[in-house]
Amino acid sequence: MADRCGVSQPTIANWERGGHVPRKDALEKIADCLGVDSVWLLSGELPAGRSPVYQHLNTPIRHIPIYESTPSAKSFANAKPTRYLSLAIELEDLFALDSVDHKEFARDSILIFDRQAKPAANARFLVQNGDKISLIDGAELENPGFVLIGRLIYSIHSH
Repeated sequence: MADRCGVSQPTIANWERGGHVPRKDALEKIADCLGVDSVWLLSGELPAGRSPVYQHLNTPIRHIPIYESTPSAKSFANAKPTRYLSLAIELEDLFALDSVDHKEFARDSILIFDRQAKPAANARFLVQNGDKISLIDGAELENPGFVLIGRLIYSIHSH
């Protein structure tokens, strides 16, 4: 370490014991050798832009409308949200359904959909087929009668 930082071994030992704090240029060499930020080396804190929580704290909070699960396209089109779910997420055009009528999800689950998602074979989608609303596999989207409403991105179960 002393060789890599360009200082003597006693100097390194002095820093380790807390005898003195390295000067700025030495601190930058140490940080570079260790692959860490010099601010973190001195304080134990990352600069705001490099902190793992920075990205989370800068993610917008979306208020996602939750609708009653409905088998009818007509009733779905006219539905009003029953409540909202706050979620930190970059995606913008989201909505959610209570999964009361979906056998594959636990009762009291909330299914969150992205209206802007593109079709994909390995995903689940909410589609309209005539006046019926269904949850299908992406591979089934080949059916010309299906109108894509949204891709399932999350299922949340209340405890």
